Amino acid sequence: GIASKLFSTAFSNYNIATVLKKGSTVGTAAVTDGTEKTVGAVAAADAKALVKRGQEAGVKIAFAASPLTAPVRAGQQVGSIAVQQNGQTISKVPALAAGGVAQQPWWKKFWPF
Repeated sequence: GIASKLFSTAFSNYNIATVLKKGSTVGTAAVTDGTEKTVGAVAAADAKALVKRGQEAGVKIAFAASPLTAPVRAGQQVGSIAVQQNGQTISKVPALAAGGVAQQPWWKKFWPF
C-alpha cells in the first residue's frame, strides 16, 4: 500500500543515532563541603536521537548539574543531560557521579589549612 511505501521512504531518510554512549563523561558538577570541589558526571544511559540523514551535526548535548553537597556517592544522580536538536530538547538522560566525594571535616570551614 501507499502508506507503507511512504513510511519506508520516510524511515530510510532518518536514522537513530546514538549521540552519547552510556558512561561517557559529560562534564563536572560542583560539590559543596567536599574534599574535592567537583565530581565528574557521566551519562547513565545511551542518548539516542532520530536524526534526518545529513543533519547529525544539528544534535547537541547539554549537561545541567544539580546543586550537590558532600558526601556524594559514585553513581548518584548529579544532574541531567539534554539531547537537543535545532534548539529543541528531544530527550533527557540522567547524569551520574563518576566517583565519590567525601565530606570534608567540619573544622575545615573554620581552619582552612
